[in-house]
Amino acid sequence: MATTTATRPSRPLHDRPLRPKEKRTEIWASLLRQTRQAQARNRSNALSHRSLVLCGGSPTDQRQFLETLTRPPPALPPRRDADQRERDREGQRGRLVLSNGQAYGYGTLGLWSAANVGVGGFAGESDEVGRVECHTFPQAEVGFEGVLRRVLAGGSKVREEVDEEDGRGLEQRQGEAGTGRRPAVTILLSWKEPWLFLDQLRAWLQLLARALATADQADEDTMTVLTESKMSINVVVQHVEAQQVLERERWTEETFDYVAQVLRTAMLPLHPASSLLYVSSSPPAHQAGPALSQTQRAVFQALDLDLATLSPKLSGSGATAKVEELQARHNVVDRMNILVPQGWDSVGKIRLLSEDFSPEETLSAWQNDLAHSVFPAPLQNSSETSDTRPQSPQTMTGAARPGEEVFEASATTSPLEPTEDSLPPTPSKAQQKPSAITSYTTQILDPNAHKRPNPPAITSTVRPEQDFLVEMKSELDALAAKDRSTATTQPSRPSIGLPSGESTGALNSLGDVSFNVGGVSYNTNSAEQAIERLKRGPVN
Repeated sequence: MATTTATRPSRPLHDRPLRPKEKRTEIWASLLRQTRQAQARNRSNALSHRSLVLCGGSPTDQRQFLETLTRPPPALPPRRDADQRERDREGQRGRLVLSNGQAYGYGTLGLWSAANVGVGGFAGESDEVGRVECHTFPQAEVGFEGVLRRVLAGGSKVREEVDEEDGRGLEQRQGEAGTGRRPAVTILLSWKEPWLFLDQLRAWLQLLARALATADQADEDTMTVLTESKMSINVVVQHVEAQQVLERERWTEETFDYVAQVLRTAMLPLHPASSLLYVSSSPPAHQAGPALSQTQRAVFQALDLDLATLSPKLSGSGATAKVEELQARHNVVDRMNILVPQGWDSVGKIRLLSEDFSPEETLSAWQNDLAHSVFPAPLQNSSETSDTRPQSPQTMTGAARPGEEVFEASATTSPLEPTEDSLPPTPSKAQQKPSAITSYTTQILDPNAHKRPNPPAITSTVRPEQDFLVEMKSELDALAAKDRSTATTQPSRPSIGLPSGESTGALNSLGDVSFNVGGVSYNTNSAEQAIERLKRGPVN
């Protein structure tokens, strides 16, 4: 006899009630998650938000320079419970995110604190202590003035970032909004074109002054506007390895010293908020956790960041280095690694490189160069003036009639090659003031300048209106008299237009012609017969 045994279906694990021990574990996991989220909020609110405006350089040069400022966190030990997405997110921490392929570029750079080596040789935990917003501009053009004005005004907008753990939006303020701090400015130059140093520097300083000037500062000079803004300006000269190419062009040590002295003198009016750095185009690979490089110290000091939180602790004691030890160290002897930190330079120190160089004369001539703007004057209000023509155009030499004004312009213009309309009238040689740019470009020449073809010149002649109208009236009167004489000597034609084919005999010279009209084929003879029938009309 078969027996049957009734069995209850097993309940799934996720449907069964939690045991007391599992309930306690779930509570602790929830508390730990909430604590971790609260710590993340506190770290985000404690971040030092800064802005850096990068002026000049190619997109590649801009990216290479910003890469030297990265401070990624140390590598964390591998975790078994971490998925691939979380590992990828951890690997991207501290990386540069930059989009500068177009005219204006924007990017962010996270700065992480250093950590001591923990158990197993792996580094301990580190926190993100700073975040830098990067704004890049390729050339000094007046079209960027509006964007520069908004960027240099400081970060006043509130950005929203998404918490990666709970998906909620966290409002984070920028440091500039709370303290009114202006962004730091870095001007990139290149040793591949040292003869353009002062031209590029003048163009950028004047453009920055235009963007910073207020209504009350309309009549102030460039250096006064920049100094009153209390904005840090760093001049970074890239591609120092190009000096080896210049050595083959017979550059001497005195020539390199002269370039350094001129650049230091040009930045001296911005003391103590200016610095000068020489950097290589291929810096050594940056590793997580080492000491700050000299370039990082100089730029971070201009950004007013806490260098102690970014520097590793001293071995043994566990304490950080002193503030004086973390500052950038000056170097004016090694021409491959020139570094002039903020507030260090002076006229006496510049003269030490060469007694033949006069910083006072160069500084006075540099002030004269800054007084001549390479950009056109701002447009006046239409209510103030209705005449948009130049009030006092320059009369240049050329093939023109007496009283005519000849304007000559190059086919390609740039801020570094200003047009004649944007410059004041050229004074005589006796009245010309000393120019630092003229003296600099006289000694620092482009070795390949003779290989470039000169741009074609476009010359236009502008004649006085009354002379033009008098001449045109005489020509029109002559044409009218000619028409009247022709009408009296030649008989009038009965009709206007081409003569008919019958009068010229063109139809007879063509020969036999065949054509099709409405599906009916005609030749010359049949066509003439058809025309004759049409002329006679219908027969009654």
